[in-house]
Amino acid sequence: MKKSAFRLLIIMMISGGCQTAPPEYAGNFPPGVEIYDFQLNLSEINHKLDNEILHAELTWWWRTPYRYGGTKLSGIDCSAFIQRVYFGLGYRIPRTTGDQKDSGKSVSKKKLLIGDLLLFDMSGRGISHVGIYVGNGYFMHASSSKGVTLSRFWRSYYQKRFRRARRLVW
Repeated sequence: MKKSAFRLLIIMMISGGCQTAPPEYAGNFPPGVEIYDFQLNLSEINHKLDNEILHAELTWWWRTPYRYGGTKLSGIDCSAFIQRVYFGLGYRIPRTTGDQKDSGKSVSKKKLLIGDLLLFDMSGRGISHVGIYVGNGYFMHASSSKGVTLSRFWRSYYQKRFRRARRLVW
């Protein structure tokens, strides 16, 4: 895989919460994450996905505002974001978080690969948010407070709300 494919994963903006999340980053990327310095863990690459297309999809949606029920660049919710990214990769998946939570196969959070879905209970009433794991402990999601953004999966805020991971492509 080309170096550019590894660099693209840095910008990967993937799902992680339709509900409001606490403020994390004032700039485009978290402190210490540089687009050219990102060291991808090779054990996290899913070789069944085209990482360049995934990167392009994530870049396209970056900072799109959150809108419940939204499906466009003018506003998108978490599950529509996931559906659109996967459609760009050539896969059809369900539209809602409720349906996405049962798609694919279950995977341990200790064995995550890039592209795996991360499902969260943000309200205490069941799974309500979905994101895409992008490697090195980060995931992209459509946040209700930030729109499409990048967050740290291992933060206690997300770990307390994490319920399951699903692999759609294997």
